[in-house]
Amino acid sequence: MPPTHICSTGERMASSSHFAIVVFFGALLAVCQPSLAQTTETACAQLNTSCDACIANTQCFWCIEKSECMHYTWSFQGCSFSQARYNNCWVNYEALAIAGGVIGGCLLIGVIVGVCCCWCRCRRWSRARTQRQYEREQNELERRHEDTVQRNEQRRMERQANLDQIRQKYGLPNSGPAFEPIDNGSQAETTSAQ
Repeated sequence: MPPTHICSTGERMASSSHFAIVVFFGALLAVCQPSLAQTTETACAQLNTSCDACIANTQCFWCIEKSECMHYTWSFQGCSFSQARYNNCWVNYEALAIAGGVIGGCLLIGVIVGVCCCWCRCRRWSRARTQRQYEREQNELERRHEDTVQRNEQRRMERQANLDQIRQKYGLPNSGPAFEPIDNGSQAETTSAQ
């Protein structure tokens, strides 16, 4: 049976005090959160003098159509996207988003075209390499075939020379045919005589 770990009273108290601290800060944060948002909205409302004064606070944005400084919460609530200014009074975020999309699309198309070109070049290079390898193998086969033909011709010549020596040794006619062809005329006479 495995040994069991028994917590001491001090360990239990330490873990319960950690839990109490976490709960306290969580409750404090929950209570203070709405008041922080209200103070930020109030601070933004006090900066309604100009766009430059409004965007000085990073939690605010300037709405051109309302000429009002509003609280920024990761979206431009209460103002159209093209009329909102955040961090810069001269940047139109709608145009920036469109331009970013166009540039991103062009980059994506460029990457796709580049990958396709590289793939085609690699494929063409691979085909050329395969073709060169095939040609080398063909040349090698042709060379071997020519070598074989030459060796066979050389062996045939050697055999013929040996045969001529044997014929000369035994007094046989030199490299004549082994049989005499029959004339058609003499063959016709033979058949008519029968």
